[in-house]
Amino acid sequence: YDVAKKNAAETAELYRQGLASALEVADANVSLFEAEVGLVQERYGLGVAFLNLEAALGLDPFGKEPLT
Repeated sequence: YDVAKKNAAETAELYRQGLASALEVADANVSLFEAEVGLVQERYGLGVAFLNLEAALGLDPFGKEPLT
């Protein structure tokens, strides 16, 4: 994500200087968006995995009390 963000910013600056095309800026922004989507998907997956671990340990995900 950080690399895509930096690339998008640098490409935008190159565009302002006339050294990059609008297509290159759009492509960098698409790459940034895809990286952001991937980051959200990974965070969601981590949350699901954590809830599955708590369930496997018999813990209540809201109160950390053992489920009976």
